[in-house]
Amino acid sequence: MWVTLDSVRHTGAHWTDTSTNAEDINFNINKRFQFHTVSAAIATIRSQVRISNDKAGTWKLGQRITGRLTGTENGKYLVHTATGMPGEMEDSVSAEGNVQINGDEVRIKIVKTIKMAGAKLKWGVANCFLTI
Repeated sequence: MWVTLDSVRHTGAHWTDTSTNAEDINFNINKRFQFHTVSAAIATIRSQVRISNDKAGTWKLGQRITGRLTGTENGKYLVHTATGMPGEMEDSVSAEGNVQINGDEVRIKIVKTIKMAGAKLKWGVANCFLTI
């Protein structure tokens, strides 16, 4: 969701970052950020992310699973320009695909929202739907 900037950014600037989530589900994460606006010493940064796993690889969700899972993530971050610290954040993820679990093909869909204001983190909808 977040990236450490290595140089000064100006309103309208875009930059990209690529990473891998190797926790419960292994995802390749291709991020595109935009420095959207600055108002009253608060910078608004927006993100658009493409999420995918390696088609030939495996990932874990309590057990080994293979298949194809793709999706998107969209975020909005309010950052204090004087300190660089985030003030508020809103992020939503939607990913789905067909996978093999114990020899059965299953359609899986993951939907998640996260909101943070000040020091309070609030998880919104966090669902995982399986269809056999």
